[in-house]
Amino acid sequence: MTITGSTKKLVDTIKEAQRKKAWSDGELSRQLGMAQSQWSRFQRGLRPMTLEFLRAVARVFPELKWQISDFVINGEQEVNNVADKRRNR
Repeated sequence: MTITGSTKKLVDTIKEAQRKKAWSDGELSRQLGMAQSQWSRFQRGLRPMTLEFLRAVARVFPELKWQISDFVINGEQEVNNVADKRRNR
């Protein structure tokens, strides 16, 4: 599945912050307090970005608080669309 719009923008921003810390996906997952498979599903758009996930990202990368806020305010419709697609499978 290819993600687009605000979800892709936020995932790319998180990946860039991850790259700057030279963290593997496993290390990032550990820092976020989730299984690596969960992070993988967020990256691929197979799982909607929950408030719990966004809080974990903000805790790990406080420098991303404005991007996360923008996503919550402007990207919520996209989050709901992903959740609706999953329910309709």
